Amino acid sequence: MMLQTAAGTKDLAAVVSDGAGARVASEELFDVQGLERAFSAPLLVVKTGAVALFSNHTPPSDLTEYIPRIAPRPFMLIHAAQGEVDNKTPEYLAAARGPAEHWEMPEGGHTAGIRTMPQEYARRVLDFFDRSLRPRDEGPH
Repeated sequence: MMLQTAAGTKDLAAVVSDGAGARVASEELFDVQGLERAFSAPLLVVKTGAVALFSNHTPPSDLTEYIPRIAPRPFMLIHAAQGEVDNKTPEYLAAARGPAEHWEMPEGGHTAGIRTMPQEYARRVLDFFDRSLRPRDEGPH
């Protein structure tokens, strides 16, 4: 949601997104082949339809459509090395048209880094915001 929100407003100066991944069946199916695809397709179509029905919204666009609109503002993507639902981070970083950072957490699963590595998580996120939100040096005054 943060990446989509940042793409739609200029009110955010920098963005951190933890656990961004595929949001609709077509994205999730793109990464699987063969029998896995055949077995996954019906479940993913039902999941996408159920989310649309119960949220009363059409399925969202692929995040690669939103990410370029965040530029020139910096953003940071966080995802887990283990147990991640999917890893679309390389696609998201490739879609960036501005400064982008990435942290792959070595511990914890999907969005669990803040609980499993709270000090490291806080340090990295705060460092990112400190660098990103610091006023630019405009030279001698």
